[in-house]
Amino acid sequence: MKHNIFWTGGFDSTFLVCKRLIIEKKPIETYYLNFSCDGYDKTFNKFPSTNFDKMMSNNTNVNIQDPWYNKKSYGRYSRFIEVKVMKKLRKMIIDKFPYTKDLFPKTKLIKKFEIDKEVLNYSKRLANYDKRWKRADQTLYMCQFSLDLDDKIEVSYEADVSNPDGVTYSVATQLVRENLDENLEVKLNSNIPELRVYKNWVLPLAKTYRRDMVDVARLYNFIDTLKHTWSCRFPKENGDVCDDCTLGVNEIERVNNYKDLLCMTI
Repeated sequence: MKHNIFWTGGFDSTFLVCKRLIIEKKPIETYYLNFSCDGYDKTFNKFPSTNFDKMMSNNTNVNIQDPWYNKKSYGRYSRFIEVKVMKKLRKMIIDKFPYTKDLFPKTKLIKKFEIDKEVLNYSKRLANYDKRWKRADQTLYMCQFSLDLDDKIEVSYEADVSNPDGVTYSVATQLVRENLDENLEVKLNSNIPELRVYKNWVLPLAKTYRRDMVDVARLYNFIDTLKHTWSCRFPKENGDVCDDCTLGVNEIERVNNYKDLLCMTI
């Protein structure tokens, strides 16, 4: 069975890619939403950089009209980095584990698509219930894409590392975590009909902590792959991660400058 996966080149989604390919030896199809789908405005931009904006525009990172507030969305400043990182990671995985080549086609880079009116309205109602952010963020487009795909797709939300007891989650993940079945698929809830926008989501890492991912990666010898992942959404202009990001996970130091990372021969 082929596994559809939302991949970003980040720690968690890359772990899932490796788990499916290297450990389970299962075919996968990876998808990346390669446009401004995060609903940020200019106030979210960490620095005004003409060079950075140019790099974004040269990598199909065009701005879009936010369907939530009907205004321009500026997205985040890491998309062109993530696309290049995923390309490097794919080569790294195939070179080290040649049997994965036939299981691992190139990532499908998805360009802008429209949000269905019903999906948008359901999302707004969930926001009014305090069950999601009150803006058009990436998850809105992930929901729409999964419905258009008409197939299950895996989302790499890890276990809530800030709460070992698994009781309290962020607004962005609480609803889907509360409505998972034994297969970690989102189940419909008659009390929350709006939940149908998540009906094709699967959260295979929802009960897996990052410390456990590290142990598994060491056991199966793909720890170096995780060291070369990238998760910072707003890197500094010199290439370093922003001050809010910590790249160390259980004593694994990830590359903390995207310019160094993209220049590396791996």
